[in-house]
Amino acid sequence: MSKPLSLFVAFAAGLACLTVAGAQTSVWRGVSNSGRDLPGTYVLMTIDGHPIPYAPMHPGTPAGAPPGPEVLAATLVVRPDGSFIMAMGYRRTVSGVERFQATPFSGTTAPDGAGFIARWEGAGANKLAFAGDTLVMDNEGVRFAYRRIR
Repeated sequence: MSKPLSLFVAFAAGLACLTVAGAQTSVWRGVSNSGRDLPGTYVLMTIDGHPIPYAPMHPGTPAGAPPGPEVLAATLVVRPDGSFIMAMGYRRTVSGVERFQATPFSGTTAPDGAGFIARWEGAGANKLAFAGDTLVMDNEGVRFAYRRIR
C-alpha cells in the first residue's frame, strides 16, 4: 500500500475519535493533583522519544522476534466525565505486503497521586502524567508522549 493510504488510515482513526467525542457531553468531577485538567484531545507525537511512525519494542521482547506493528498515528480524547476513547493506526509489512489497521480503544481515567490512571475496557491500566505541555502514558515501560490540540 502507498504512503497516502497510510496517512488516510491515520486520519480516519483520528477523525473517528473526534466524531465520537463530539457526541458526548458531561461535567468533569475529578480534580487534577498535578494542577492540570486532563479532559481534551491529544495526538501522539513520540514513542520512547522516537517520532512516529515508529514500531515500539516492549521490554522483554526476545532478540530476533519479528517486528511489531509500526504505529502511524493515534488520537486520545478524554471527556469531561473522565471516560476516554482512543484510535491508533498501524502498519505491518508481512512478506513484502503492507497491511493497515486502525484500532479503537476506550476506558476511564481518574486522578492518581501526582498524575492520573487510565483503565482500559477489557485490559489493564496505565499511568498518565504531564511533563510540561506533554501528556505521557507509560505502557509496560514504553512511554507514549501526546500533545494536547484542544
